[in-house]
Amino acid sequence: MGGIHFPHRSLTTEKAPTHSHGWALSQNGAVRRGSAHLGRPARSANLTIRGVDFTLAVSGEEAIADTVTSRRIVAAMRNGESATLVGTSDRGGRFRHHYLLTGAPSAIDAAAVASLR
Repeated sequence: MGGIHFPHRSLTTEKAPTHSHGWALSQNGAVRRGSAHLGRPARSANLTIRGVDFTLAVSGEEAIADTVTSRRIVAAMRNGESATLVGTSDRGGRFRHHYLLTGAPSAIDAAAVASLR
């Protein structure tokens, strides 16, 4: 399995540390599903890249994208300059994380190659 890395935040197929976000690649390099560890229980999460909103399912501290949405997210990451993850915690507080996508295409390609090994 391969993983993709945002600057300062890790995208991985392993158990994610707080505030890491992962879009997993299968053995053939295809995107399987994405997830974000939010670091707090939440009731909603939304990822925006290039003005396109991706609504994520939330379970406890995890925000999860299905396979189809994950493929769309990875495609948007290739062409986007930044990504913003916003949501609402279980207590009603809002959170926002902003990520620069500099180098994302190279990281996506490297993860796809690594998943083939």
